This record gives sequence, C-alpha cells and structure tokens, in this order.
Amino acid sequence: MTDHRLDEVLPAEGPIVSVFQQAGGNCMRYPHLAGSLVRLAANDGNGVRPLGDPVRAFRAMAEDPDLRLLAAEFPVLRALVCTAGDPYTPAQLRRLDAYLRRYVDLPPLAGGIEACVRFAPCDPLAHLGGWQVLSCGAVEAGRRRWQPYPTLPGLHFEQGNIKDLALDESGVLDEDLVGRIADVGRLLGLHAPPGLFLMWENAD
Repeated sequence: MTDHRLDEVLPAEGPIVSVFQQAGGNCMRYPHLAGSLVRLAANDGNGVRPLGDPVRAFRAMAEDPDLRLLAAEFPVLRALVCTAGDPYTPAQLRRLDAYLRRYVDLPPLAGGIEACVRFAPCDPLAHLGGWQVLSCGAVEAGRRRWQPYPTLPGLHFEQGNIKDLALDESGVLDEDLVGRIADVGRLLGLHAPPGLFLMWENAD
C-alpha cells in the first residue's frame, strides 16, 4: 500500500511499522509493507538449525553484493541477485524455498522480486510464534535532528536521520501482536489475515 493512511492508523512507536523498501535488483521497485519485523540475526536458535549461514548469505546479497562468496558458498542465492526486477520464476522460488526450509519451518513461497518475496497464506504464529520482534521508536526528543516528512503524522526514518532511530528486540511475535496487525489492516479496509514476507537489503 502506498498511500499515507498508514501514518494515520499506525502506532507512533512500537513493534508495528511500515517499511518502504527498495527492491527489485538493478531495476529498483518500492514495495510498501506494514506489520512487524522479525530478523533472522536476532533469532539464531529459533530455527531448525543455526541461522548464521543464511544471515551471512543475505548480507552478501545486499548493496554491492559479494558475488564471489555467493557463487562459492551459496550458489542457489547467487542466481537470485542482481536481477532486472522481473518476478522470480517458479523454479527460482522453489530453489529459494528449499534453501530456507533447511533453516526455518516456513510456508511455501508464492511470489516476489529480488529482496522481497511473499509466502503462501498461513498462520504466522505457526511458523514464527515466540520469535523476537523489532520495535522501533525515536531517541529522546532533544537529540532528534529532523524528520524527512514533517507534514505527516508519525515518525519517519531514512538514511538522513537513522541515528535518531531507537531499536529494541525484547518483544516477541504472539497472538496479541498478530491481532493488532490485523486491526491495522481492517482500518485500511483489508480483511485478509496477516501473512509472511521475506525481505533483505537490495543489491543496488
């Protein structure tokens, strides 16, 4: 969703956020998602095996990707980086799906582009219940420098004011949080239950 209704219905701070992501490889696209962020790097030990390798692999796919490392250690993922922005093919999704399932119990992938893929409809708690969630807020008001969109309600962070962003990962994904995410969706006229997406930093 790309309109500013999110600014009116999202809590000012906490574990429910909107992310205006850069994705799509070399042909940049900008998916806009709202929900809660569950980072692999903060949840090592919650998967079916340690998550260090996928964290390292997705970091290697980020801006100025380490193509040599990907080719040598993560060839499945090397084929998914530096794309031209086209949707991943069913074969690519199957390979990424098989890689992810080695580490985390997740539903099948349903589609997506480089750096932003969606899973088939599911109950998020059945897969990530109890995992640590990233809460976002602002540092003390006196230390804030500027807001990139001062005429809009809520807090907005981008590269220019990232030092004003306060992060906390002591909360977990539970029934109450998923219900609150669903409430945000209903306020926006969306009646499908919350789902799961996988995002990483775009190559470009």
